[in-house]
Amino acid sequence: MALSGGGIRSATFSLGILQALSEHRCIAGIDYLSTVSGGSYIGSFFGALFLDPKDRLPSPSSPAKTRGPRRGRPDRASTATA
Repeated sequence: MALSGGGIRSATFSLGILQALSEHRCIAGIDYLSTVSGGSYIGSFFGALFLDPKDRLPSPSSPAKTRGPRRGRPDRASTATA
């Protein structure tokens, strides 16, 4: 399936297409997803539905876990410029 560009209007149109495919139980027939520009808005959301829950990012309303900088990557303070 290819979801084309065109900004937020394209994303809205693509959402309608995905809803119709879901109602007709055709989603399982999609093997590949290709997106461009506005189609990427809905394409990334659609792809995230198939992630393992442990691989998803925390929601903005959930409390953030405090963690130090990752190994091998500088923290923000050391990369800040004056």
